[in-house]
Amino acid sequence: MSDEKTLNQITTSAAEARRQELNKTFEELKDALKTQKTIEVDVIEKIKGGFKTQYKELNIFLPASLYSTKKELDENEINALIGTKLKVKVVDFVEDELIRTPRISHRKYLEEERWNGIDVGSTVEGKVKLILKHALILDANGLDAFVPISKISKQRIDDINLFAKVGDVFKGKVLEIEKEKMRMKVGLENVENPSYKDFFDKYNIGDKITGKVRNIISGGVFIEIAPNVDGFVKASEVSWTRREVDLKSMFEIGKEIEAEIIELDRENSKIGLSYKRLLPNNWQEIADKYQVGHTYSVVVEMIPPNGRGAVVSLNDEIDGFIPTQRMQALYTGNKPNFKAKDVLQVKLLDKDAEKFSLLFESILKPENPYSNENNDRNSRNNGSNDRRRNNKNYNGFEIANSNTVGNFSFADLLSDASKKNLLKK
Repeated sequence: MSDEKTLNQITTSAAEARRQELNKTFEELKDALKTQKTIEVDVIEKIKGGFKTQYKELNIFLPASLYSTKKELDENEINALIGTKLKVKVVDFVEDELIRTPRISHRKYLEEERWNGIDVGSTVEGKVKLILKHALILDANGLDAFVPISKISKQRIDDINLFAKVGDVFKGKVLEIEKEKMRMKVGLENVENPSYKDFFDKYNIGDKITGKVRNIISGGVFIEIAPNVDGFVKASEVSWTRREVDLKSMFEIGKEIEAEIIELDRENSKIGLSYKRLLPNNWQEIADKYQVGHTYSVVVEMIPPNGRGAVVSLNDEIDGFIPTQRMQALYTGNKPNFKAKDVLQVKLLDKDAEKFSLLFESILKPENPYSNENNDRNSRNNGSNDRRRNNKNYNGFEIANSNTVGNFSFADLLSDASKKNLLKK
């Protein structure tokens, strides 16, 4: 009787130890779910719908769908898997009064490994697996890398098929990450469009080229000079005598024009063109029609964003510039009392053939040369006072040593000889 009692005690003790060991294992698995820790299981055998695995003393079912991203497993792959250790993630833990069931996934482990070291801003390499109308899809170590057409190259691309083919390998920078969808957005902006490469290899500065007007913006005209290759004509390269021109009245989208190449910036993918350099330079001929010291009516074509100075046109045939110092009577403080298309009465001060520019001044004079300064003294800071003290003075008007106005400055509009003559007066 004592032997039977002893046996029962041993059995009970072993069962309790077994229960405590299982409880400890279950707690480890719950902690692995909470912390997303990777664990290792032994693959015991292939069973219906998946695999029988073991973690310590606990048997756990691994569904085939959570083993791999493949829809079907190769028989050789299954046989090679039996008896090996497999890294998995605990993805769920079902627990109630009757059961405690952990759910594991080797596929999630693989997915997380694929993202290892990949963050926004990092570089990835991928092989083209799909070409869409407006994007490339790369396979980057099992992850989809989506490359929109605007991020393929700094250069314009109309037809992606001319740029890449399935199987091509590219490197790019990660722009966005969507781990739950196993994809990311990538930019290949440092990749040279083959069409541009061919162009840079073929042409040189000074070459003449024919192309079609593709787009017209306020600052210039885009010309398609080869398939998928654009050159740009700045507004300042359209006319010898006009800085401000009505581009839409001069150019028509789709129309063929000839231009000269004046810039080939391979690093920044820029091709600069000039339209005016293939035209006769008539600046001097037109400028000779107007005399220094005479008064003329001009139309305000453009006021720089900072409101300082004005680009004006004379008889719609030649442009000039009025510095702020030469039109102080037309300002209240720092704000101009005129706007684009207003007509002003001015005197021609100088002609600068080097800059293809006329220099004007308003015939209106302030009653006190410093009236604007006195009226607006409280709104000026010490920095502007310091700059004013550093300026030279001519007939009551300040001539700034460096008074930049948008793309123009007083100094830029005068030749060296003109500057010396002006300061001697």
